[in-house]
Order: sequence, then structure tokens, then C-alpha cells
Amino acid sequence: MVWWLVGGLVLIGLVVLGAVCAPVLRRLGALQRAGERLRDRVESAQALQSGVEELAERVAGLEASLARAAAAKPSKH
Repeated sequence: MVWWLVGGLVLIGLVVLGAVCAPVLRRLGALQRAGERLRDRVESAQALQSGVEELAERVAGLEASLARAAAAKPSKH
């Protein structure tokens, strides 16, 4: 009879623990998914920044070429 009482108390304790932990685990799962989405956005932003830097380098090269061409062109005055 004592074993039934102990077993019942343990079972009730596990049910209460599960009821308390379930919302916490759901919230942790939601936070993990949000973290993954944030990580994806950061990676996209880094890729975009790399593209912008590459374009800035290309523009600088074109501006230098344009300046050399303008300097080499004889003046019409």
C-alpha cells in the first residue's frame, strides 16, 4: 500500500512538472526559431554588405579610369 502511495505521488509530481515545463519548452522552441531567423537575416545582411563593398570598389575603379581618360583627352580650347 505504501508503494502505491509513493508511486501515485511520484506520478502526480511528474504530471505537475510536465504541466509547468511544457510552456517553458514551447517558449524556448519559439526563441530558438527566432534566433535562427535572426541568424539568417544577419547572413543576408552580410552578403548584401559584401556586394555593396564590391560595387563601391568597381565604381572607384571606373572613376579612376574616367579621370585618366579626361586627363588624356586634349582640350578643345
